[in-house]
Amino acid sequence: SPRAIGLLLLAEDLDIEEFIEQKYGSGMLTQLKELADEYRKETPIACSLLFTEIYNKKASQIISEVQTVTPPPTNPFLIRFGDWCTQFSTGIPIAIAILTLVYLFVGSFGATFLVDAINGTVFEGFLIPFIEKIVQPIPSEFLRDMIIDHDFGVLPTGVFLALGLVVPVLFCFYIAFGILEESGYLPRISILLNNILRKMGLNGKGVIPIVMGFSCVTMAILTTRLL
Repeated sequence: SPRAIGLLLLAEDLDIEEFIEQKYGSGMLTQLKELADEYRKETPIACSLLFTEIYNKKASQIISEVQTVTPPPTNPFLIRFGDWCTQFSTGIPIAIAILTLVYLFVGSFGATFLVDAINGTVFEGFLIPFIEKIVQPIPSEFLRDMIIDHDFGVLPTGVFLALGLVVPVLFCFYIAFGILEESGYLPRISILLNNILRKMGLNGKGVIPIVMGFSCVTMAILTTRLL
């Protein structure tokens, strides 16, 4: 339509200029471009910005007609519990209880039960004896020890130790850490303990790695990076 052609010409669309030149001739294109230039001079705002504003208004109108925004349901108890977590009188007992649960989950379940099940049962109980039988025909004792020695072998102290000792602890730690962060409790305990831990040069989030560091040596070394 003529209106669409005029708008595209004001937007300096090269395809529409080529279309006008082919259909109406170069003389008509020159006259229309002069009119478009005069209109741009009289308009303080660039035409491209005006068109963008028109498009945005139309898009907002369409969205308002088809979209329904429903506020998420709120639980009064959760809101009240979140307030309790940041108050010193109620926040400290809650923090002690939650940190104890995290400690038991990572330290007792992860560092003890899972490590014993994976490292003790699978690796030390099955894989290491199995590999010892495989490498037994190797004539060099040095090569056998380098592969399967319990203290310095590549597999027991490298691969199996990492998979059987470090991975279960890390798995449990990041599950617990993720739950605390996604639930919104981590920012609250940070607010609660920030002033106390700031004297140690840490922020409130440092309490989680500190507590986890007491669960086992592996966790203490790994959580040092977080501090």
